[in-house]
Amino acid sequence: MSDKFNYIKGDVFSLKLMWNDLLKNNPDEKILSVKVPVYMFQGVHDYQTPFALAKRYFEAVESPEKYFFEFENSAHNLLYGESEKFIRLIRENVLGEKV
Repeated sequence: MSDKFNYIKGDVFSLKLMWNDLLKNNPDEKILSVKVPVYMFQGVHDYQTPFALAKRYFEAVESPEKYFFEFENSAHNLLYGESEKFIRLIRENVLGEKV
């Protein structure tokens, strides 16, 4: 239970620090090129980070290597919606393990 409380406390802390900057700046208009791999894991039913917006940003961002993974049966928390798929994709694509 304390982990859940701390999670919410962390969300509120981050929101207080970042909210005004997020309102003034649109990150997907400013960060269009990175020098590191980009891995996006996106739930189709996510309303916190909508699928269509995430996909559009992914297509616009330039990266030496990028991957977009769709989760048809998930919303924002992929570990609850499709945990086996999420873990497998992390192990195979990010960590390079043979599963």
